[in-house]
Amino acid sequence: MSTPGIIIMLSGKKISLEYIREDGAGVPAPFPRGNWPMPLSAFSRKAKAAFGTDLVFDITDRLKTLFEETLSASGELESLKESLPIVILIENDVTDEEGDSIKESFKKLGYSNVAILRPDLLAADYYRREYHPQGVVTVNSDGTDLYISLSLDSQPGGVARKVMPGDGYDPRTEALAVKIWEQVRDYTIDLRMENEMAALERAALEYLSSGRSEMEGSVRLSDGGEYDFFVNRSMVNNDGTRKIQSALAEFLTEFGLADRSRSVLVLRGDAIGSNYLKQSLTPGFGEVAEMSGNLRDAVIRLALYNAAGMVQTEIVKPEKEPISNLRPEPAKQTFGFASPQPTIPTEQRTTDNGQPTTDNGQPEKGNAPMPIKIEATVETVKAGFLKKKKVLKVRIEGEGSEKLKWHSVLCIQEKPLSTVEMENVVKDYDRGSKLPFSHDIDLPLKQCPDAKKLRIYFKPHPDEPVGINNAYEVAPYTVNLG
Repeated sequence: MSTPGIIIMLSGKKISLEYIREDGAGVPAPFPRGNWPMPLSAFSRKAKAAFGTDLVFDITDRLKTLFEETLSASGELESLKESLPIVILIENDVTDEEGDSIKESFKKLGYSNVAILRPDLLAADYYRREYHPQGVVTVNSDGTDLYISLSLDSQPGGVARKVMPGDGYDPRTEALAVKIWEQVRDYTIDLRMENEMAALERAALEYLSSGRSEMEGSVRLSDGGEYDFFVNRSMVNNDGTRKIQSALAEFLTEFGLADRSRSVLVLRGDAIGSNYLKQSLTPGFGEVAEMSGNLRDAVIRLALYNAAGMVQTEIVKPEKEPISNLRPEPAKQTFGFASPQPTIPTEQRTTDNGQPTTDNGQPEKGNAPMPIKIEATVETVKAGFLKKKKVLKVRIEGEGSEKLKWHSVLCIQEKPLSTVEMENVVKDYDRGSKLPFSHDIDLPLKQCPDAKKLRIYFKPHPDEPVGINNAYEVAPYTVNLG
């Protein structure tokens, strides 16, 4: 008869209950009748304090139900209390004192084999056993705050932690939603921005998650109308990114890990699904992994195997220059981690405009998008005796009298542009042509004679190797024809 293992994941906000049937050899399964992770307030409504005795009573009630309905073949719970392994993985917002209090409450109820462990220390132990990276950096977000942990291979069992309050979410979403509202508000009637923020933030998040340099889209507001908007990277406030990157670099350097190329970054919690945090934190690491799937299961099994023997210490700061204190990689090891676990490939670093960067994060020389501004008006002019016609007057400017880096085209069309179609090209410019350009274009256009709205784009010619959104930093110009 095998003894199952119980895993409790606990933070200051949420709880998750799981079990393993076969002495830690199987895959963790969630407790039945629970939507895990569950808010603590929903799990333990009786609890006066988040980590009081009532919380432990509610956990043991669930445990009794698990044995009665699912694990009856393992024996009676009462007879297994002293030997049943219970591993409680507490997050960084739970103090050691609170963890000790929870363990003591279990002990009073007869559960003697209870271990309080930290997920960040377990992740470091997992990688150290097989791969010996110089450091393991674990980043966890609860959707509000950001928690960073560091373990060094040279100091087994040691951990240093940093909390960044308010930095665990993407702050760019709300600011970009406001910019989208500023574009559409004049076309709405009696709508208030605060009532439309949910839709505006969804539109902003769609763009931020896309990885694109620019995007044309439409947002459906509460009046049922769809309103067009345009966003590009120049509209995105990246102060938060720079703050996180600077704080991480300072933290790593403080503990002798200025060079992170032979270290691994492990993302946990809400950091896994956040492109913002990934883009801010992953550059420079030799390996990036997510604590999910097989890796998460392996770490939980490791927790059950080693629950009794893991003692946490604090990392000792180096006294000399960081590089001289890094432990040399063992000769038998090769970095890159031939790990069977799912990992995120390290992508080439780019600027916010999608351009390749050098090692210090600066755009490669000559690759930064060229700023371009488009202006256009529709005017009625004379076309002979007693005749008139409509003309679209277009002006294209740079920041000065620059020369074009690319063979380029002026496209005018009714629908949003996804690729340059030659039927929509009205002007063609050789590489080296000097800005500005002014054009009078007769209306209606042959390619869209019945258009009520025209969109004007300045793009590289399809024969150029540069990406369609990476050559120029320019918003399309929209003209209403009535």
